[in-house]
Amino acid sequence: MRLSAAQRTRFPKLVELYGAKYGNANLDEAQSNNIDLALHYTLTPDWQLVYYYDVQGLIEKPARKSPYANTPDAVIKGVEVTLSGAVSERTSLTISFSDNNAQEQLEDGSSRQLRSRPEQSMFADLRWELPNSLSASLRASWYGGLHDIDDDGIYGEVDNAWVMSAVTEYTLSDTATVTLSLNNLTDATYEHKLGYPRAGRSAMLGVRLIF
Repeated sequence: MRLSAAQRTRFPKLVELYGAKYGNANLDEAQSNNIDLALHYTLTPDWQLVYYYDVQGLIEKPARKSPYANTPDAVIKGVEVTLSGAVSERTSLTISFSDNNAQEQLEDGSSRQLRSRPEQSMFADLRWELPNSLSASLRASWYGGLHDIDDDGIYGEVDNAWVMSAVTEYTLSDTATVTLSLNNLTDATYEHKLGYPRAGRSAMLGVRLIF
Protein backbone atom coordinates (compact mmCIF):
# COMPACT_ATOMS: atom_id res chain seq x y z
CA MET A 1 0.00 0.00 0.00
CA ARG A 2 1.27 3.47 -0.86
CA LEU A 3 -0.27 6.72 0.38
CA SER A 4 0.89 10.11 -0.85
CA ALA A 5 -0.27 13.67 -0.31
CA ALA A 6 0.98 16.64 -2.29
CA GLN A 7 0.23 20.23 -3.13
CA ARG A 8 0.91 21.09 -6.76
CA THR A 9 1.00 24.30 -8.74
CA ARG A 10 0.17 24.43 -12.45
CA PHE A 11 1.37 27.59 -14.14
CA PRO A 12 -0.38 28.84 -17.31
CA LYS A 13 1.13 27.77 -20.61
CA LEU A 14 2.43 30.41 -23.00
CA VAL A 15 -0.44 29.79 -25.44
CA GLU A 16 -2.95 30.23 -22.59
CA LEU A 17 -1.35 33.56 -21.65
CA TYR A 18 -0.48 35.04 -25.02
CA GLY A 19 -2.34 33.05 -27.69
CA ALA A 20 -3.60 35.33 -30.47
CA LYS A 21 -7.23 34.13 -30.25
CA TYR A 22 -7.84 32.88 -26.72
CA GLY A 23 -4.89 34.09 -24.65
CA ASN A 24 -5.47 35.76 -21.27
CA ALA A 25 -2.43 37.50 -19.76
CA ASN A 26 -4.25 37.86 -16.41
CA LEU A 27 -4.39 34.13 -15.66
CA ASP A 28 -3.28 32.98 -12.21
CA GLU A 29 -1.61 29.68 -11.45
CA ALA A 30 -3.82 26.74 -10.43
CA GLN A 31 -3.34 25.07 -7.06
CA SER A 32 -4.16 21.43 -6.39
CA ASN A 33 -4.24 19.41 -3.19
CA ASN A 34 -3.78 15.76 -4.18
CA ILE A 35 -4.19 12.50 -2.28
CA ASP A 36 -3.33 9.13 -3.86
CA LEU A 37 -3.78 5.70 -2.33
CA ALA A 38 -2.31 2.79 -4.33
CA LEU A 39 -2.88 -0.87 -3.47
CA HIS A 40 -0.72 -3.53 -5.11
CA TYR A 41 -1.45 -7.24 -4.72
CA THR A 42 1.80 -9.20 -4.95
CA LEU A 43 0.18 -12.62 -5.34
CA THR A 44 -1.60 -11.55 -8.52
CA PRO A 45 -0.34 -9.01 -11.08
CA ASP A 46 -2.82 -6.23 -10.50
CA TRP A 47 -3.08 -2.87 -8.74
CA GLN A 48 -5.66 -0.34 -7.74
CA LEU A 49 -5.33 3.41 -7.34
CA VAL A 50 -7.76 5.67 -5.48
CA TYR A 51 -7.27 9.41 -5.94
CA TYR A 52 -8.75 12.70 -4.77
CA TYR A 53 -7.71 16.10 -6.19
CA ASP A 54 -9.05 19.43 -4.96
CA VAL A 55 -8.19 22.06 -7.60
CA GLN A 56 -8.47 25.82 -7.07
CA GLY A 57 -8.30 28.16 -10.05
CA LEU A 58 -8.48 25.47 -12.73
CA ILE A 59 -7.30 26.86 -16.09
CA GLU A 60 -9.95 26.12 -18.72
CA LYS A 61 -11.87 27.79 -21.54
CA PRO A 62 -15.41 28.44 -20.17
CA ALA A 63 -16.69 28.08 -23.74
CA ARG A 64 -15.07 26.82 -26.92
CA LYS A 65 -14.59 30.31 -28.39
CA SER A 66 -13.81 32.20 -25.18
CA PRO A 67 -10.40 33.11 -23.71
CA TYR A 68 -8.78 30.90 -21.09
CA ALA A 69 -9.84 31.69 -17.55
CA ASN A 70 -9.42 30.56 -13.96
CA THR A 71 -12.69 28.72 -13.39
CA PRO A 72 -14.31 27.98 -10.01
CA ASP A 73 -12.96 25.11 -7.93
CA ALA A 74 -13.06 21.54 -9.18
CA VAL A 75 -12.93 18.21 -7.35
CA ILE A 76 -11.55 15.20 -9.22
CA LYS A 77 -11.85 11.80 -7.55
CA GLY A 78 -12.05 8.23 -8.71
CA VAL A 79 -10.49 4.81 -8.90
CA GLU A 80 -8.30 3.01 -11.44
CA VAL A 81 -7.90 -0.76 -11.58
CA THR A 82 -5.33 -2.59 -13.73
CA LEU A 83 -4.92 -6.33 -14.30
CA SER A 84 -1.80 -7.47 -16.11
CA GLY A 85 -0.17 -10.83 -16.56
CA ALA A 86 1.14 -13.54 -18.87
CA VAL A 87 -1.36 -15.56 -20.91
CA SER A 88 1.37 -17.85 -22.24
CA GLU A 89 5.14 -17.83 -22.59
CA ARG A 90 5.06 -15.21 -25.34
CA THR A 91 1.66 -13.57 -24.78
CA SER A 92 0.63 -11.03 -22.15
CA LEU A 93 -2.61 -9.19 -21.47
CA THR A 94 -3.26 -5.87 -19.74
CA ILE A 95 -6.76 -4.62 -18.89
CA SER A 96 -7.50 -1.37 -17.08
CA PHE A 97 -10.66 0.40 -15.99
CA SER A 98 -11.16 3.83 -14.47
CA ASP A 99 -14.14 5.58 -12.91
CA ASN A 100 -13.57 9.32 -12.80
CA ASN A 101 -15.85 11.81 -11.03
CA ALA A 102 -14.51 15.23 -12.09
CA GLN A 103 -16.92 17.90 -10.94
CA GLU A 104 -16.50 21.60 -11.68
CA GLN A 105 -18.46 24.16 -9.69
CA LEU A 106 -20.59 26.61 -11.67
CA GLU A 107 -21.41 30.19 -10.72
CA ASP A 108 -25.03 29.29 -9.96
CA GLY A 109 -23.91 26.79 -7.31
CA SER A 110 -24.51 23.65 -9.39
CA SER A 111 -21.82 21.29 -10.66
CA ARG A 112 -21.16 19.19 -13.76
CA GLN A 113 -18.58 16.79 -15.18
CA LEU A 114 -15.48 18.54 -16.47
CA ARG A 115 -15.09 18.53 -20.21
CA SER A 116 -12.53 16.15 -21.75
CA ARG A 117 -12.63 13.91 -18.65
CA PRO A 118 -14.68 10.77 -19.34
CA GLU A 119 -16.63 9.37 -16.42
CA GLN A 120 -15.56 5.81 -17.29
CA SER A 121 -12.88 4.41 -19.57
CA MET A 122 -11.45 0.99 -20.39
CA PHE A 123 -8.29 -0.15 -22.12
CA ALA A 124 -7.06 -3.60 -23.16
CA ASP A 125 -3.71 -4.58 -24.70
CA LEU A 126 -2.98 -8.11 -25.92
CA ARG A 127 0.72 -8.40 -26.75
CA TRP A 128 2.74 -11.11 -28.50
CA GLU A 129 6.52 -11.48 -28.44
CA LEU A 130 7.48 -12.95 -31.82
CA PRO A 131 10.76 -14.40 -33.11
CA ASN A 132 13.39 -12.25 -34.83
CA SER A 133 12.98 -9.25 -32.50
CA LEU A 134 9.35 -8.72 -33.55
CA SER A 135 6.43 -7.88 -31.28
CA ALA A 136 2.77 -7.19 -32.01
CA SER A 137 -0.15 -5.95 -29.97
CA LEU A 138 -3.88 -5.54 -30.42
CA ARG A 139 -5.39 -2.66 -28.43
CA ALA A 140 -8.94 -1.62 -27.67
CA SER A 141 -10.13 1.46 -25.78
CA TRP A 142 -13.56 2.66 -24.70
CA TYR A 143 -14.84 5.76 -22.97
CA GLY A 144 -18.23 6.84 -21.66
CA GLY A 145 -19.67 9.94 -20.04
CA LEU A 146 -17.43 12.33 -21.97
CA HIS A 147 -18.80 15.88 -22.17
CA ASP A 148 -17.98 18.97 -24.19
CA ILE A 149 -19.35 22.38 -25.17
CA ASP A 150 -20.23 22.80 -28.86
CA ASP A 151 -19.66 25.87 -31.03
CA ASP A 152 -23.00 27.31 -29.86
CA GLY A 153 -21.96 27.12 -26.20
CA ILE A 154 -24.27 24.18 -25.39
CA TYR A 155 -22.95 21.62 -22.90
CA GLY A 156 -23.62 18.05 -24.03
CA GLU A 157 -22.43 14.44 -23.89
CA VAL A 158 -20.24 12.88 -26.56
CA ASP A 159 -21.34 9.47 -27.87
CA ASN A 160 -19.59 6.48 -26.32
CA ALA A 161 -17.13 4.72 -28.60
CA TRP A 162 -14.91 1.66 -28.96
CA VAL A 163 -11.65 2.19 -30.88
CA MET A 164 -9.27 -0.62 -31.87
CA SER A 165 -5.71 -0.48 -33.13
CA ALA A 166 -2.81 -2.80 -33.91
CA VAL A 167 0.90 -2.12 -33.45
CA THR A 168 3.92 -4.05 -34.72
CA GLU A 169 7.45 -3.28 -33.53
CA TYR A 170 10.74 -4.48 -34.96
CA THR A 171 13.84 -3.91 -32.84
CA LEU A 172 16.81 -3.19 -35.09
CA SER A 173 19.25 -2.68 -32.21
CA ASP A 174 19.41 -1.45 -28.63
CA THR A 175 18.98 2.11 -29.92
CA ALA A 176 16.62 1.77 -32.92
CA THR A 177 13.05 0.49 -33.26
CA VAL A 178 10.68 0.55 -36.24
CA THR A 179 6.95 0.75 -35.50
CA LEU A 180 3.93 0.21 -37.75
CA SER A 181 0.59 1.35 -36.29
CA LEU A 182 -2.84 0.60 -37.76
CA ASN A 183 -5.32 2.94 -36.09
CA ASN A 184 -9.12 2.73 -35.84
CA LEU A 185 -9.23 -0.73 -37.41
CA THR A 186 -13.02 -0.82 -37.62
CA ASP A 187 -13.17 2.68 -39.19
CA ALA A 188 -15.48 3.77 -36.38
CA THR A 189 -17.02 7.25 -36.43
CA TYR A 190 -16.36 8.87 -33.07
CA GLU A 191 -15.54 12.19 -31.43
CA HIS A 192 -13.58 13.51 -28.49
CA LYS A 193 -14.99 17.01 -29.05
CA LEU A 194 -18.54 17.73 -30.17
CA GLY A 195 -18.67 18.45 -33.89
CA TYR A 196 -15.10 17.30 -34.61
CA PRO A 197 -14.95 13.66 -35.80
CA ARG A 198 -11.68 11.82 -35.25
CA ALA A 199 -9.69 10.24 -38.06
CA GLY A 200 -10.96 7.04 -39.66
CA ARG A 201 -8.84 4.00 -40.43
CA SER A 202 -5.21 5.03 -40.87
CA ALA A 203 -1.64 3.72 -40.80
CA MET A 204 1.52 5.27 -39.42
CA LEU A 205 5.15 4.19 -39.80
CA GLY A 206 7.68 5.48 -37.30
CA VAL A 207 11.30 5.05 -36.24
CA ARG A 208 12.47 5.58 -32.65
CA LEU A 209 16.14 6.31 -32.03
CA ILE A 210 17.86 6.47 -28.63
CA PHE A 211 21.05 8.46 -28.31
